[in-house]
Amino acid sequence: MNYQGILFKDICYTVVNSKVPVFNENDIEKALLEYYSDFNLICSDVVSVLHDNLHNSDIIIVSTFSTDLLSWISKNTNLTLRFWINPPDCKSTNILVTLKKELNMTNAELGIELGYSESAIKSVSRTGELSIQMNKVIELYRKVLSMEKELSKFEALKTTFKELIL
Repeated sequence: MNYQGILFKDICYTVVNSKVPVFNENDIEKALLEYYSDFNLICSDVVSVLHDNLHNSDIIIVSTFSTDLLSWISKNTNLTLRFWINPPDCKSTNILVTLKKELNMTNAELGIELGYSESAIKSVSRTGELSIQMNKVIELYRKVLSMEKELSKFEALKTTFKELIL
């Protein structure tokens, strides 16, 4: 009895205790744009959006990386948004979503980097259900990124030493 959707082509929108969205997705996007006033801020801060039609029928829960606000009412849509930093009951611990946010990548871009299709990345972003293989690929990709960072530091140090010697 749940509904899954996508906001701004990348943010998971889940409605629990209802088969259909109670609030129009366009209205939620408008409210988020009204609050953040910048699309890039939304993409970098919002992890997922949840609406529990049974327990909090008039509140949209927004899981974020850094915004913590009890409630905010949109003037344009009259929606009440509650912002929480990574609430434990929300699928905000999805490591794929976290990786996309850290690298500021779209589903398609991350799919290319990891060797998966855009639809596979989108599906895992929405459900949070990673296969053992995808989890390992993400772990190895993070190690490669870390090693590339270390290598660039050593290359800079090597260049500095060469300049000192000459």
